[in-house]
Amino acid sequence: MKAFVQTRGFAQHEEYRWYPSEPKNIAFSDILQLVDLGAPSVVLWRHEGNLHCMVSGLDARRVDFRDRPIENSLVVMGGPREGLDIQSIASEALRFPETLACLVRDNMDKEDVNGNGDPLVRPLRQVVLRKELVLNANDEMGVRKVAKDSEEKRVHLASLIETTRLPTVDGPLLLCTDHKPEKVLVDAGVWRGLSTLIEASGWKIVGEKPRRKTRGIGLLRRRF
Repeated sequence: MKAFVQTRGFAQHEEYRWYPSEPKNIAFSDILQLVDLGAPSVVLWRHEGNLHCMVSGLDARRVDFRDRPIENSLVVMGGPREGLDIQSIASEALRFPETLACLVRDNMDKEDVNGNGDPLVRPLRQVVLRKELVLNANDEMGVRKVAKDSEEKRVHLASLIETTRLPTVDGPLLLCTDHKPEKVLVDAGVWRGLSTLIEASGWKIVGEKPRRKTRGIGLLRRRF
């Protein structure tokens, strides 16, 4: 697992940047086209079989030189055997985004406590340890759906990814964001999508899941 944070400093020249660097080799530039980093967003996607998660709009509780609130963004890259870990983090982001906001604020500037150059990994694993995922294949796998963004729908999605084997295709699987038209989510092929610009308050079926598969990750019952 690797973690990356985008933030900025107070001064004018301390503009937004990624620490320790911008994520590479995970189709990240394509994902950035789907979200507004200044708005509360959650994205779960797969690249070359591995799951990754991005959470944006995390309150830094700081302001810049123009007294504008600073918003942090967090990307967590999963390895070949860390799919459940990433699903757990995405679930936490949907249910309790302030937990991750606090985690970033409290640990970003600390010295590495793991010996791997990433001070955020250990607290992220503590998030994972608090969860139990029991994943099953079910009818939810077979269709793609979108709906208007709301707290109720985000909690529903959290429950879904805590209990469902996600599609094994590469690309964005889950996207919750502001100000994106339904067409953007549909064209991106998301499995589940929420946006404030979608009119349907209930879940709207927009197609079947893609049939192209990549190297799958075995997602079994696992108690942390």
